Amino acid sequence: MSNCVQPLLPIIVCASMFKLMCTLLGPTIFNMVPESGNLYTLFTFVGDVPFYFLPILVGYTSAKYFGISIPLGMTMGGILLHPTLIELVNSEKAFTVYGMPMKLVDYSSSIVPVLLCVWIMSYVDKFFQKYLPEMLKFMLAHFLTLLVMLPVGLCILAPAGNIIATAIAGIFVAIPQYLGPIGVGIVCFVWPLLVAVGMHMPVAMLALTTFLTVGHEDVCFVADNLQHYAAMGVALAFAVLAANKKFFAALLAGNGIAGFFASLMGVGSYALSSSNIFGLLAFSGSTTRNLVFGVVSAAISFAGGFFISLLLNGMLKKGTAGIKNNE
Repeated sequence: MSNCVQPLLPIIVCASMFKLMCTLLGPTIFNMVPESGNLYTLFTFVGDVPFYFLPILVGYTSAKYFGISIPLGMTMGGILLHPTLIELVNSEKAFTVYGMPMKLVDYSSSIVPVLLCVWIMSYVDKFFQKYLPEMLKFMLAHFLTLLVMLPVGLCILAPAGNIIATAIAGIFVAIPQYLGPIGVGIVCFVWPLLVAVGMHMPVAMLALTTFLTVGHEDVCFVADNLQHYAAMGVALAFAVLAANKKFFAALLAGNGIAGFFASLMGVGSYALSSSNIFGLLAFSGSTTRNLVFGVVSAAISFAGGFFISLLLNGMLKKGTAGIKNNE
């Protein structure tokens, strides 16, 4: 999944920035631009485009990954977004594909449904590419592939993908609801470990499902954002101590404490963040309170990483002892 979604992260971040600009400039924070203004309207629909047409974009990347025709993968994504299908969903009118009942689902801004469809479609297309006579491939291969995939995709795979995506989103939403700040703090504590072993990206891709479903993500995106500031604090402590000692533990602890506080204050991440100071903008997608406590959480992460590094390496005790000796 991550191999199919990761290439789209730059354009998703780009879309998030347009949405953040609307939040910053609009009535939510600085109130510089009215919601009815042309600039607000422009930035809003530009920011919506990559999210709304995500099935087509995922159709592109997944077709490339599974080794089939890229236009065929994009077409599968387009089928899930066609206005007629959206109209059927909105009207709640029963519809069948070759007599099979189709579940009425809006697949805009979805990832898993088209990913499943293209994955299975890759086998169907490769079958026809292998067994059709060469002279018929150009005309019939994609046509027969889609003939097979229409009932399989619309009646089975896409609805199943929607159920999976909803379940995944439910898990990440449930962590702060049922485990509270402690649960989020634990995720933030172990997040640098996941980064260290390369497991953070698959988990982040699952969290992206929550982000696309509810508009924000309060666990993994928060953990990923705050860890950068804990790392900055640890780096400063390293510069002070000039020795490579107990720093990774301080990174874990600093991020865990900050995550606990962020969850306690109800902080959510409303965009994919960058690994620098501008990552704070990810907290500005909702209310001023969310932004303020997001910045405070980042400060706690930085201070935690710094002071815990000093504490674990005995620097604070040495400093206190030095003060007493001077007295």
